[in-house]
Amino acid sequence: MKTIDERYKAILDNLLEVTSNDPSIFTTINNRHFFDVYKLFNPTHFETIYKNKVFEIPIIETSLLKLVGLVEKAETKEELENLLKENEYIISDYNARMLNNNFAETKTKIRESINASFQKSTIKWKLLLSKANEINDEINIWPLHLSFMYVSLVLDDNKVIYAPLFFKEVFIKFRNGIPNLISNGEIHLNEKLIFILNNQGFNFSIDFDISNYSIDELVKKLSVEWNTYYPEILNNIGSVFDKKTNETILNQSLQFHTGIVLGTFLPAGGYSRNRMKEIIDNDEIDDIISVDFNKNTYKNKVKNSIFSKDLALFKITPTNYSQDKAIISSLCQNTIIWGPPGTGKSQTIVNILTNVLVYGKSAIVASQKKAALEVIRNRLGSLSCFGLFILTSKDMKKRSFFAPIKQYLDFLENYDNEVKIDYLKIITDKEKLWVDTLVEIQNNEKANEIIQAYFYLYNNIDKLEDEQIKFILSLPKNIIYPETNIEKRMDKVLIKINKVFPLPFLKRYKSIKLLGVEINKNLNDFKANLAELVRAFRNLDTYDIEWLNKIFDLMPNYDLASISNEEMIKNIAASRIINKIKVFDKAMTRRYREFASSVRIGNLEPYKFVKEYADMIKVLFPIIIATPDTDLSKWNKNEFDFGIMDESSQIFIEKGLPILYLSNIKILAGDDKQMKPSNWFGTRSTDDSIFGNVESLLDYATSLGVYNILLDKNYRSNYASLMTFSSKYFYNSSLDVIDIATAIKDSAIEVIQVDGEWLDNKNIKEAKKALELCNGYIDKYKKIILLAFNAKQREYLTDLIYEAYPKLEAAINERRLMLRNIENIQGDEADLVICTIAYDKNSKINSTYVGRSGGMNALNVAISRAKDKMIVIKTIKSEDVSNLTNSEDTKIFKEWLKFLELDENQRKTISVVNANYNEEDELKIIKNHSELEQNLLDYLDNIIKLNPSIKYIKDYTIGTLNIDIATFIDDKIYKCFIFDEFEYENDYEAFVILKDKLNFLRSKKYDMIILNSINWLRDKNKIDEHYSQESIDMFKEQYNQMIENEKIDLLNYKHTKEVELKDENQDANEEFDDDINNNQIVTKEQFIKELTKEINIIEALEGDIQNETE
Repeated sequence: MKTIDERYKAILDNLLEVTSNDPSIFTTINNRHFFDVYKLFNPTHFETIYKNKVFEIPIIETSLLKLVGLVEKAETKEELENLLKENEYIISDYNARMLNNNFAETKTKIRESINASFQKSTIKWKLLLSKANEINDEINIWPLHLSFMYVSLVLDDNKVIYAPLFFKEVFIKFRNGIPNLISNGEIHLNEKLIFILNNQGFNFSIDFDISNYSIDELVKKLSVEWNTYYPEILNNIGSVFDKKTNETILNQSLQFHTGIVLGTFLPAGGYSRNRMKEIIDNDEIDDIISVDFNKNTYKNKVKNSIFSKDLALFKITPTNYSQDKAIISSLCQNTIIWGPPGTGKSQTIVNILTNVLVYGKSAIVASQKKAALEVIRNRLGSLSCFGLFILTSKDMKKRSFFAPIKQYLDFLENYDNEVKIDYLKIITDKEKLWVDTLVEIQNNEKANEIIQAYFYLYNNIDKLEDEQIKFILSLPKNIIYPETNIEKRMDKVLIKINKVFPLPFLKRYKSIKLLGVEINKNLNDFKANLAELVRAFRNLDTYDIEWLNKIFDLMPNYDLASISNEEMIKNIAASRIINKIKVFDKAMTRRYREFASSVRIGNLEPYKFVKEYADMIKVLFPIIIATPDTDLSKWNKNEFDFGIMDESSQIFIEKGLPILYLSNIKILAGDDKQMKPSNWFGTRSTDDSIFGNVESLLDYATSLGVYNILLDKNYRSNYASLMTFSSKYFYNSSLDVIDIATAIKDSAIEVIQVDGEWLDNKNIKEAKKALELCNGYIDKYKKIILLAFNAKQREYLTDLIYEAYPKLEAAINERRLMLRNIENIQGDEADLVICTIAYDKNSKINSTYVGRSGGMNALNVAISRAKDKMIVIKTIKSEDVSNLTNSEDTKIFKEWLKFLELDENQRKTISVVNANYNEEDELKIIKNHSELEQNLLDYLDNIIKLNPSIKYIKDYTIGTLNIDIATFIDDKIYKCFIFDEFEYENDYEAFVILKDKLNFLRSKKYDMIILNSINWLRDKNKIDEHYSQESIDMFKEQYNQMIENEKIDLLNYKHTKEVELKDENQDANEEFDDDINNNQIVTKEQFIKELTKEINIIEALEGDIQNETE
């Protein structure tokens, strides 16, 4: 039997992973993402960084100008290569080769390139900032730091580390076009490194608060305190970064090194590592997710709950049936919410949290994706106040962190509202009774006769009263009634046609005359054949009419999905929390006062605040929103009622299990057909255990057999063709994807074939075409994603934008344009996606990201991001792709290229399949629809004769669903009809599915009318109104107004984004100004003075070099 260490070796190895690709473990300088701070800044600026906690200084690379002169002085290839290497300046492979062939000419080109680099140096910092923002968006961690106090060591397994013990968070902000390096953050430990060192037997612990020190102060303090154990520790690291390689590090005891590095690091994760190790040491890992053998238990629990009379559900966003099932399952058992792209995972999570609040439970929600957590926050609306958002990102500053908590405390302390509860059901008791009653309708032999009679009267009278029906039922059957409409003197008409002598003393004469008077009195506004009316009611009695009225009362109105009152939910949750506060003892009351004071003063950094006041947070905040790396050490096993992991396919097992460990019921939202976790630095350890064979938390839960529910309707894409490929090839055609009603006829997928070439890791023609299109469309769409299938192509696009496309650069800053490559696009969406594939016929697709294992998942994500349109620019064709290794990923990529070669209608319907379809089903459908459908078609044919602008289409295809009959005004879709043939008797689920389809169509803005054999007879007059000239003119006016509103909405959106960017910068400036002293900022005047001085020195140096050359 395997020991604990053997069973969980893969997890332990990944926790302790040491890879030279991770700069938090082994740092190298490349002058693109990592810079030697000592060389980067002049001595005055470096001292500002070194000796101040808070600073802002301009970034100007005068060292490049010095390098220009030194390159000019170089006389040999070797001398030049050494010079470039010493200054970490990288030249292209082509120039490196050409140094051998034409040294002088190549040297001149390199010199010019360095000079251009100086002139364009701001672009470098824009690119670095872009990279930092990209990482932050991807994994919710701000990566830009100063790293210092470097140590080197050869570990027991001969792996090498060369890493900083400490990090200081920094930002880059552009002021008047000049990049400025800003820090108002605290100093943090390199948690990765400390974890590894402690597991190597080094007892690294710091028992004082390091956060408020400057770099200089901390180094000096540690040089004294650690001197006993580390006598070689440095008391000053303010010099050039000590460059090392794996080969040059041989020491097996810790050595300290000089230098400070600016770069993108991911140092967090100490909490999740320590918690995971604790779980493994306690042998608790197998108990975190429990699964029963009999899976019917899970299915039955959901089904029984859905249709239970005791179900009380609360929702603040509309749902479909699959989402309802996911909510109910999640509230009572471990559940995987399988959410393909755009199917509403976030709405489902928000509705789960709504029920958590109502029922007084608690939940932890975690995701590695910042965007996913922001969506949840926004969708919670006013209920977000009950959630504490602990996001380890650059946005988690004191002001933005404490502001909503202050508002929340003010709300609680002044709360005085009455609580009323109104809950929802997936199918109401009345709807259940209707479904049960359908059997009566089918079994009642007189049903059709009763309905026809009633509506003959109903549709030919101004206002039908119960007394009128009673009167008709009382009419004698032994007299003759006129085959005409009712006349003024019905007594004379009846006497005449019944051939009664007008003798007043005759009993028959009296009764018929009186009957005529009563007919005029009771049926004066009846406008049809009286004899036909009497015949229709001849076999009916009062019981039949009562039966029909019961049917009318039960008939469904097919309303939109109901939602709960958000204010009601807020009142319920607030009342529960206030009731807890009311029973505080003196100690807890004092504790609350301390907590509230700390919030209002905002004196603590957010992470310190959470640790200090965890006890009060547990009382006041039922919901915690965090990342897997958030320090939740103050929470214990099963302390949360629910643990919800969003985008769980992108969370590593060892990152996700510590969150689930804290919760009773585990809920994993994600999609195993989308991207796996992002491993930014290096590879992962694998073995033949389950933990060595699966990467993501979702894969692990799936392998255990956790019950899953598929969300089956796509809401993101406004055009079916944008999702049908994914539906067919990834979801077995089980997704409903349809066009939005306002869809225009232009192709939603536009393919542009270019004669490009994949050369030197870029396709120039595709890139230029992509930017040309992007520049043209940027003011026509709210948000655009520029997507490259290759990271190098994306880098090339980024460089071009910052060099020559200021309009696109501004759009990036305003978050209206996002640059993505296929590896990091999950979680993003946009109205327009412009995609450059980049590869050509000579590319070996099997060796590319999209063609390797997992590439198909990346493809699925990439092609499902667009809401309105996707433009694919490509050089490669489907016939160019060879698949000699029979790779499934390459095969899917080739199929997608074939899909792009179809026309729009073929793309729209590619996933329309029905595995159980047969001809009998088709005949049954035709037969069932024939009478009702024919009645409607006859009606429409008649109105089209009067108004040729009206058209209709039977079985109108809008994607994976059809509309029975769709009508159009001037080719714009108008009213749409679906037939309800009552095929759900005694089947509640079938009725819910019918409503579900109707609600889905309405969510896509289709103006739906559902017809059955009863309301068709009842509502003919309303249908007449729909097709009146007045209604048609109103529709045209509303349609034109909608187009205008969309234009206005786009302008407002752009303005809002501009204002948001301005406000964001203002907030950042104000928060920075709160912390910084004037003598820690290099003023503009100082900067210009110092820069001028340095340039004068450099020009003099160049002059000396030139003289020496001459």
